Amino acid sequence: MLALILIVLELLPNRDANYHGLRVYIRYLGIYLVSASSFKCSLDNANRSFYRSFNATFGKVGRIASSEVIVQLTKSKCFPAIYYALEACPLRVSQFKSINYVINSTFKKIFDIKSQEVVNDCLEMFNYPPAEKTIAVRKCKLLTKFKLSSKNCVVHLQITLS
Repeated sequence: MLALILIVLELLPNRDANYHGLRVYIRYLGIYLVSASSFKCSLDNANRSFYRSFNATFGKVGRIASSEVIVQLTKSKCFPAIYYALEACPLRVSQFKSINYVINSTFKKIFDIKSQEVVNDCLEMFNYPPAEKTIAVRKCKLLTKFKLSSKNCVVHLQITLS
């Protein structure tokens, strides 16, 4: 199925992904693939999903709960929406900056601050790494699981063949 989608993306016209001002997206397993000259994913819907879940959570809890509780709720309920399947997508520097902007703006809203230095201190205090590091760790986990599962498949294949 993924090979079919990649073929369709290659056959789409106009290599810089704009066709008379229209950008062509294909949704596959919750990831939005963009028609381009190379494999590319869109983060627009992931950002939208994150902000939707964060605003719902923050709207319910508001300023009643402590900031620690809000940060933990955000980590467990909202950030998975933005990190979903990004370990399988090749991301550009601008996309990492976009994710970091979402993280920074969230912490600014939780703590009601304007200074980036204070945001960096809060991120460090709550042990929240930058997007590059988080996605690298997730990618390493994915590759480790894939490596282990492919070994099992090879062993299973060898057993069934003999």
